[in-house]
Amino acid sequence: MRTYAYAAHLAGADADGVTVTFRDLPEAITGAATAAAARTLAADALDAVILHRLALGEAVPAPSPLQPGEEWVMLDPATAARAALAAVMAEQQVTDAALAERLGRSLRSVRRLLGGAGTVRTDVVLQALAALGRPAALTIQEG
Repeated sequence: MRTYAYAAHLAGADADGVTVTFRDLPEAITGAATAAAARTLAADALDAVILHRLALGEAVPAPSPLQPGEEWVMLDPATAARAALAAVMAEQQVTDAALAERLGRSLRSVRRLLGGAGTVRTDVVLQALAALGRPAALTIQEG
């Protein structure tokens, strides 16, 4: 099972504000005046970096284990589904064209699923994962 939450380090909490960085995604850096605001922006920065990597056809790293002084930042579920699809396709060596054929969709629509501009319906990404034999489910952590 893959989980799409990344370890974040919050530094600062002084007059200069709070800075958030991610070990697994060094290009994801953000900050704000307060820790609460920085956490919200961290989720946005994480999402933007993952979508950018997907749009470029770059690999999305698996999240590393949490280290002392870090906390989890969850990836948006729709973006997590897109990252999972790209990972499964790479693992199974399935091309965009082959997935389009399996789904009965256009090549353009499959490329859009993998990081193209605009929003995509999460259910369509989940259908693509199921077509690759990797159904996905949303999990909720208890307390």
